[in-house]
Amino acid sequence: MIELTRKQIRLLRATIRQALNIRSVPRAPPVMFQGTAEGLLVQAVTDELAIQCRLPGVFTAECIAVPYDALMKAEARSDMPVRISVDQAHVLLRWDHAGVPYDVRSPIVETAVMPDAAETLKTISSSFIRAMTDAVDTSATESGRYALSKVCLSGTDGRIIASDGRQALLQEGFEFPWTDELLVPATRAFTAQPFKAADTVMSGCTDDWVSVNAGDWTLQLRIDRESRFPMVDDLIPATDEATTSVFLSDDDAAFLLNAAKRLPTRTKSDPVTMDLNGAVTIRTREQDSTEATEIILNTSTRTGEELRFNTDSAMLLRAVRLGFHAIHFRSSESPAFCRANGRSFVWALCSSNDVIEANSDAVRMESPVSSVHHPPNRISSSMTSTKHKPRSKPTTSDDTITVLTKAEALRDSLSRTLADVRELISTIKRDRKQNRLVQSTLRSLRQLENIGS
Repeated sequence: MIELTRKQIRLLRATIRQALNIRSVPRAPPVMFQGTAEGLLVQAVTDELAIQCRLPGVFTAECIAVPYDALMKAEARSDMPVRISVDQAHVLLRWDHAGVPYDVRSPIVETAVMPDAAETLKTISSSFIRAMTDAVDTSATESGRYALSKVCLSGTDGRIIASDGRQALLQEGFEFPWTDELLVPATRAFTAQPFKAADTVMSGCTDDWVSVNAGDWTLQLRIDRESRFPMVDDLIPATDEATTSVFLSDDDAAFLLNAAKRLPTRTKSDPVTMDLNGAVTIRTREQDSTEATEIILNTSTRTGEELRFNTDSAMLLRAVRLGFHAIHFRSSESPAFCRANGRSFVWALCSSNDVIEANSDAVRMESPVSSVHHPPNRISSSMTSTKHKPRSKPTTSDDTITVLTKAEALRDSLSRTLADVRELISTIKRDRKQNRLVQSTLRSLRQLENIGS
């Protein structure tokens, strides 16, 4: 007999579900519990993935395969023990709840054999877990001509590459203990708490499997040596090829992510218009509506040519969540791309046939204008010039104080003017709505008079 708490079973099953991408309970593999004098091995295997957890303790030397749905019935958030045993024809799970005994009986099942793990594991950066999570979010659920449901682990240059055909993410800086490019399944295991919380991550490979060890857990991913993966390098231009770039300040990036939750879009992937013809503006509207909503990013800047285009809102927000605050463009039809800190991200823009034009009646959400604005770090054009500019006359401290005082006074004046303009606009909009309501009421009264006559 093997004994675990209901809470342990719950945590084990949740991680197994994420690791093996289980979406259908009837198709889920059974879970093997193998007791040893050193601990309990919990294992589950599919054709492409295998997961193992080692729980410390002393257990009887026996192996019991438990159906996945039986574990679902036994799990809970309590520390109540569950006793797992077998008789001649059934697997038995027994526990008590509020003094009432429960048991689940399932037919005896067989489980696949756990693949051999790599004999030698090498420590890799713990950032690998987060990088794999981002890569899996970039991959497709199904493959077509290319293996887009896989993640490429390149041992030649230490990169993790993923794409779903509309976006691609390339992450550098990893040292893998292999020398070729390996395609492995995209798995949600890396979002599970045991993997996210691991201090040490180790990896290795055999001819057929990549092993990833994180604490008490070992994940194995079958290597796909037959499929092809796209040449992502060819999709991401160099930053000097951009004709337009937008640089989001840290404050504006946070403001955008928060304000986007209130945009009147039908789905998370609705196209939005990004207008770089002055202020950095993002514009959207509901279907069959003429009223637009604008997000104006006051402390962000544009360099290069003016540009207006449509983009998938989810892709734009994902670039920001990934930490990219500099986004580059070659045209309104070419993909947007980002490069920073050893990572590159690219996504396809939408058709620009239906861009949303600026409208004075638009509902506006503006980011705060800080009195001290720190623009994003970037190399300005003046820093790349080879000409030497004459030195200006040194400024005395009295001159500096005078200029600073004037600048602060101008800032305060502009702030008051901006507040007055906003109040005036709100008043005009409120009056327009009231006029429309009066006109609508008058039309209704006339219709009633006609009916009465």
